[in-house]
Amino acid sequence: MYYAKEGDPLTLIIEESSGLCGPGAVITDCKVRTVDLDLEDGPLELQLPAEQVVNKVIMAPKVLLDRVNELDTSSDFIQIEMSPLEPFFSLTTRGSLVKVVDTMDKDSSYIFSFEVTKTQRFSYRSNMFKLIQRTLQCCCKVSLRTNEEGFLCMQFMVRFDNCPKICFVEFFFAPVEHVDL
Repeated sequence: MYYAKEGDPLTLIIEESSGLCGPGAVITDCKVRTVDLDLEDGPLELQLPAEQVVNKVIMAPKVLLDRVNELDTSSDFIQIEMSPLEPFFSLTTRGSLVKVVDTMDKDSSYIFSFEVTKTQRFSYRSNMFKLIQRTLQCCCKVSLRTNEEGFLCMQFMVRFDNCPKICFVEFFFAPVEHVDL
């Protein structure tokens, strides 16, 4: 992973192979655009402080990736519902022909932590979920946290074989108002 200079993309290169660039070698080169900001008033800080978190679910990334991939791709929105009652966690899309609802029990072996105190249902633009798919493929855990207004912070725990440190990548999603699936 490297970042050459201000204005350049953040570059992540992942190489998986059975030998040195022999048959079966897979190299993933991911470049994330960066934005130059006027930081006269200090750095831009996107965060969801712990005291503002209403609901938090930590799960295996593969299960979230599989579920997002199974949803209706013609839908412009994905609705996430977290509830202390059944259904505990659900993803919903409504496409041109069908409504798809995918639920997960809080006691699922794929859910590592379920701290949901209030039923919340918010919709987000589905194209935002396409942006996280690569991150879901290389992380080992994903945390979904929401605040009272429905802002969603998805935090990905990433480990690299040659690095003893754990890295975290965060994506923030603003809810779309007045969308009922």
